[in-house]
Amino acid sequence: MGVDALSAVDIALHKPAPLKDILELRFNGWTLEKIGNKYGVTKGAIAKRIKGVMAIVDGDTLEAYRKHRISILEGIEGHLLSELVDPARVKKATLGNVA
Repeated sequence: MGVDALSAVDIALHKPAPLKDILELRFNGWTLEKIGNKYGVTKGAIAKRIKGVMAIVDGDTLEAYRKHRISILEGIEGHLLSELVDPARVKKATLGNVA
């Protein structure tokens, strides 16, 4: 089977294309239409599938993140830790929330 063809098993099972594979093809210069043809779906379906990820990896946004990664992650870590030890939240938490 070539890289441009979807397997009969995948078609029969209506197995969605792995996001990782779609992104790899897109980053390698494939058009949405070509990726859609490979997986037997429309280019709109491919665009919808990768929309959130592509927004995150936008060139300018990604570059800004790389420059400030440590500060961003430290801020997130601080916020998460404060949420974990907030007495009011801990008191209200169910066993499932605590886990």
